[in-house]
Amino acid sequence: MGSNVTTLNYGDKGVCTDDSGNLVCCFDHTLVNGKCVGCTIGFRFKGGSCMPCETNRYGKLCLQRCTCTFNQRCDNVLGCVNKTIFTQPASSQSTTCNTENFTQTTKLNLSEESEITNPTSTKKSSDGLLDREIVICTVVVACIIVILGLSYLVQIYRKNKKESMANTAQRTHSIKEFL
Repeated sequence: MGSNVTTLNYGDKGVCTDDSGNLVCCFDHTLVNGKCVGCTIGFRFKGGSCMPCETNRYGKLCLQRCTCTFNQRCDNVLGCVNKTIFTQPASSQSTTCNTENFTQTTKLNLSEESEITNPTSTKKSSDGLLDREIVICTVVVACIIVILGLSYLVQIYRKNKKESMANTAQRTHSIKEFL
């Protein structure tokens, strides 16, 4: 809870009451120019001010968790974003650019690096199965169906073969009796 404030109005955004019934700024809000202001997405109220989300956290109130690949990093606002590193020499216009589609390299002596990120959608495990898992499940189910079908066909074949052999033996016995 924030500090006791008398300029706040009950029902305003970010305004709560404490145990004594006094109007105060709600959790994760701070008083700015007489109004309770919440931290923007990717930030959380800590130590009297809004601070960026901790490592591998992002989003509103930093409640989302990043599960980035090796070529991504966790952005406190967007989640997992692609890493793209551009290297440019301090005394030349040559550029080394490493992107997903092509690589152009120029030999450099003195360089300074800066990291530029491209936002990508973050797939959360809570959204459901991943595409790879769906494919694996489909293949497993198809294999089970094929195995059951083949087992059924083998049983029918064996039954028909047994009946055929019984009929042949019966006909042979009948022919011997006839002769």
